[in-house]
Amino acid sequence: MPAREWRAVHQQAGVLTARLHEAGELDRADREQAETSPVAAADGAEKYLVRAGALLTVDEQQLIREHAARLRRVGPVPVGHIHGDNQPRGR
Repeated sequence: MPAREWRAVHQQAGVLTARLHEAGELDRADREQAETSPVAAADGAEKYLVRAGALLTVDEQQLIREHAARLRRVGPVPVGHIHGDNQPRGR
């Protein structure tokens, strides 16, 4: 795509993302999921370490495990709607 079309795509994505951030309060199920997401992310770290295999050094693996442990202790955080991994994908 030409650069001007990409700019238009990114502008539209930004507008949609802003609308998501302003979407209002979460319903009960979404709030519960959001509140447990730091621990869920920490729990998922080990799965991704296994998938990464030898791509990470022992020190890098330990650093990830330390950050995962911190996530488990972070306590309550502000919750809201998120967009996840908002980026272009190849076809």
